[in-house]
Amino acid sequence: MISLNIRTKILAGAAAFATAAFLAAPASAAVMSATCDAGTTGRVTVNIGCEYLTGLTPPAQDSEANVNAGTLFGISDWGLLGKVDGLPGSAGGLTFVGDDQTGTWSITQAILDVYTNVMITFKSANANANPTPASVIAYLVNTAAGTYNAPSQKSDLSGFHGISHASLFVSGVNPGCDPFTQICDPPVTVVPLPAGLPLLLAALGSIGILARRKKAA
Repeated sequence: MISLNIRTKILAGAAAFATAAFLAAPASAAVMSATCDAGTTGRVTVNIGCEYLTGLTPPAQDSEANVNAGTLFGISDWGLLGKVDGLPGSAGGLTFVGDDQTGTWSITQAILDVYTNVMITFKSANANANPTPASVIAYLVNTAAGTYNAPSQKSDLSGFHGISHASLFVSGVNPGCDPFTQICDPPVTVVPLPAGLPLLLAALGSIGILARRKKAA
């Protein structure tokens, strides 16, 4: 029969082992964003920023949850408008003409008018092959059209992985715009008065007063 003292030591040892194993276990990588280098940035034009996601678990999708967890371009409330599966194609106001390596892209102008931030993400066709710099690369845009080249490079630098799909994300609504109808109220234009108008009105008023005085006399 095991004595109480020995049993206590065994339990204490087991607890210590379990704690050590827990601390030694690798923590799940957090999804984060990083800035692209000049080469990756230039793969898609015209853009005003390029970032990519790290810490994604295969198949490393560019879902709303992932792009917001990574706070791409410092934003965490991105909304998905459309996803183009297999290029060329069109969805949610985003259109691609070309193939999975190169071509042109365009966005409906109303989307650029309504939303403050517009982003296109490109998902590599082979996320398990450790593409460089990542399998999900995002571009911030503010123009209605541009060109694209597959941005995820093969790990052996022999070329670029084809694009599996591309997605359109938006964030923020410009004043006076309705995201449901994608219509913005026309701005109110203030027409300035001619500089001499006040003097003209004063002169006309004086003439009227004089005319009334003469009539009364």
